[in-house]
Amino acid sequence: MVASLDLTILIPTYKGNQNLSRLLPPLVAELSTLGTGEILIILDNPNSYALLELASLSKTYREVRILQNSANRGQRMATLQGISQARGRYTITMDDDGSHPPTGIGQLYNRAKELGPRSLVYGTCGGPENRPVHRNLGTVLNTKLFQRYLGLPSPIRVGSFRCFATKFAQEAIAIPVTFPYLSAQLLSRKPQVDQIFYEAPFDQPESRYTWLVLARLFCKLVLHWGPFAPLARRLCVAQVLPPLLHPQEDQWPVS
Repeated sequence: MVASLDLTILIPTYKGNQNLSRLLPPLVAELSTLGTGEILIILDNPNSYALLELASLSKTYREVRILQNSANRGQRMATLQGISQARGRYTITMDDDGSHPPTGIGQLYNRAKELGPRSLVYGTCGGPENRPVHRNLGTVLNTKLFQRYLGLPSPIRVGSFRCFATKFAQEAIAIPVTFPYLSAQLLSRKPQVDQIFYEAPFDQPESRYTWLVLARLFCKLVLHWGPFAPLARRLCVAQVLPPLLHPQEDQWPVS
């Protein structure tokens, strides 16, 4: 997809209408200071009523574009699908729960522009003591794995709040891999990596990830992107991104 805007802010969500209604006003205000842009919401929920709940947001804010998944595929895959549809020269990914502050967007975007067309900039929380212990542990383990096997520079920490050159990312995710994972796919292509620091929101949302979910994810990363990656490439089938639905205004479900 040809980039026609300066920036895409990509937010995957399952049923985030309440959170997004609070997040969008400051997000739109911040975006307006950075040039032309869009807020791309990937609704990872095939239910038509979930789409109906979000429809008003795209009517209220002209910057908002909503694409819906044909099935619940999880945040990881929904993020990758959104990148394939991004119209900005740079893309920022962020969670829908308010854990990533809109005030950090400008820092991420400006630093990514400085690094150029192979940029990858992570937003790192300046107060990790405010995060759940298992979330910190998951970040540490993933970071250590990527430092050892994918060349992530120390002391940069990986996370879901990040900015990168869109074309670079689209080329990376277009290559079929046995376990699609955005940070791993980007790092495997040797980007220019940096990080910025942001202050944690005062009211940190409760984590949606359990110990078990994070443990399973880390095991898959070790298998597919760590020491066993050559074996995984021989034994596992590479995956391609499933298509998204493209709702138009006249296709919104009616109540």
